[in-house]
Amino acid sequence: MKFFGNIFLGLVSTAVALVLSECLLRIIYNPIDFLEPTTARHTHLPKIIVAHTGGHDAWGFRNQNVPKQADIVCIGDSFTYGVGTSWLGSYPVQMANITQKNVYNMGISGYGPLDYLYLLNQKALLLKPKTIVLGFYLGNDFYDAYTRAYSNPNYAHWQLPDSLHQPNITLEKVDKINFPSQADHYLFYQQRVWLAQNSVLYRWLGDGVVGGFVNNYRYSKGTLSNQKKWLTLQNDSIGKVEELIFQRAKDHATNLLTDPMYIEGKRLTFAAIDSIRQVCTRHKIELLVVCIPTKEWIYAPRVEKFGQEGEKIIFRKIVAYYSQMQSDYRAYFKQKNIHYLEIDLALRQKIEQTDEPINPPFDTHFNAKGYEVVASEVAKAIEKR
Repeated sequence: MKFFGNIFLGLVSTAVALVLSECLLRIIYNPIDFLEPTTARHTHLPKIIVAHTGGHDAWGFRNQNVPKQADIVCIGDSFTYGVGTSWLGSYPVQMANITQKNVYNMGISGYGPLDYLYLLNQKALLLKPKTIVLGFYLGNDFYDAYTRAYSNPNYAHWQLPDSLHQPNITLEKVDKINFPSQADHYLFYQQRVWLAQNSVLYRWLGDGVVGGFVNNYRYSKGTLSNQKKWLTLQNDSIGKVEELIFQRAKDHATNLLTDPMYIEGKRLTFAAIDSIRQVCTRHKIELLVVCIPTKEWIYAPRVEKFGQEGEKIIFRKIVAYYSQMQSDYRAYFKQKNIHYLEIDLALRQKIEQTDEPINPPFDTHFNAKGYEVVASEVAKAIEKR
């Protein structure tokens, strides 16, 4: 009898400890930085975040609330959302602190140029902003525009007439990426999803304490991904190995310049941004397009300076690819009188000044220091207008 009593007492003590730990973490941390939001399907967007889930606001965006009016609305993808850092570390929040203006974050991971246009018309205009900051990510916005136009029937009018494109992409395939079937799920999937959506303690342990250790271990064993090969920059000049990790899969970058998907995605992206310009002009809203560079483009000069010869060869191909992309969007934005901001030089200067990375080791997104640069540069550009 005493044995079972001790077991019962132990279970009760454990339950109380877990509840107290959960309460304590919710006091220390903002739940929006840990809880997994619930996502849902949408007719025009790849997915939406359900209102008030994971700490998000009534519109499903990463804000404390939906204001009646916002001075600045930031529209974009995961970089605008602030993947890689806390809510306070995201560039819209940091920019609000710098400018002392009301800034609304309208960024969601996986969104692209046609989604930005949709958000502007359906949501952003309701906030009567004075400025729209559009995050144009050089890494995959062309692909996202192409995917949306050639997979979602609601965007079929964006396709070229009598197009020669025969894309191997459908709405069902895109939907499966955002909403995998039960057959694709791992053990105790439903229970783990519930915990991720409701327990800060679970996410704190899994993504923070345990997750970081597991990722480092898997990387050291070469098992982080079956499809990714990693390249680590060795920088002995500062007496340490820099934790700058890139995907070798991008060593085929120069081939993208002649890829029909790249060419068509570029046309769609530029057309969508020009439509955004026209909407802003009609509503007397200032538009600023922020050209967000990739991790590879930012660190290319550093790899050229400190990297091994094999690394340099890979990055020279990447530099050629992004140099051409940069020339293309500069010419188009100049032709259409679209105000844009390039932040790659400021990000590189930050690295040189602090000698610290501005990206998480295993991620292409920025950390809080990287987003601080974005916020500062955007704030200065808006002030000049």
